[in-house]
Amino acid sequence: MRGSLLTEAVVALLLVSILLVFGFESISLSLTQTSKIESKIQATALLNFVNGYLSKYEIGNDLSDVTAQSINELYWNGNVQYPRVHSLNFEIIQKTVSSKTIKYRKAIVKIEQRPGQIEEYTLVFGL
Repeated sequence: MRGSLLTEAVVALLLVSILLVFGFESISLSLTQTSKIESKIQATALLNFVNGYLSKYEIGNDLSDVTAQSINELYWNGNVQYPRVHSLNFEIIQKTVSSKTIKYRKAIVKIEQRPGQIEEYTLVFGL
């Protein structure tokens, strides 16, 4: 009689521990996904800031003074954190359509979300 009660108690503890492991695993995965989503939202907010900042420059303007560091300083008010702009590259693209020349500025923006995690985005500005 005592052996069966001990066995039932051990099985019950085993089942409870398995449920706890799965519960904590679920919570851990949920927090990880939430962190990734939050990081992506912050990177998108920074990209929107870069888009707004660069859109004020017309196609013919010189952008040599616009650097990743200057944008980061403006966005973070001098206290640069992550995410941040890793690099900026600009290119002027000209297309001729129906004997009209259309100019576009293509900006390749690399955003560093965390140390070593860099994503590349392309922004196109037309006139």
